Amino acid sequence: MTIEGGIIAILAPLGRSIMADTSLTVTNSERAFLVGLLEQTLQDKRVEEHRTRAPEYREHVLKQEEQITSLLKKLGKHAG
Repeated sequence: MTIEGGIIAILAPLGRSIMADTSLTVTNSERAFLVGLLEQTLQDKRVEEHRTRAPEYREHVLKQEEQITSLLKKLGKHAG
């Protein structure tokens, strides 16, 4: 294991790096700012998903939506 920029990285075979869970301390103002950015980005991704015709790219957009929703839940804001 190595420490890179305060984050523990586990070096896997074939030179791949797996990042361990980490925590981040933010102020209430920063949290609110992040929530706003994520909510707007989620809205944009939903529009993009609706307009996307390419199945592979649509799957990519859906995965991004899942990640954004997960982050919002971790920040204490349930995406609707």
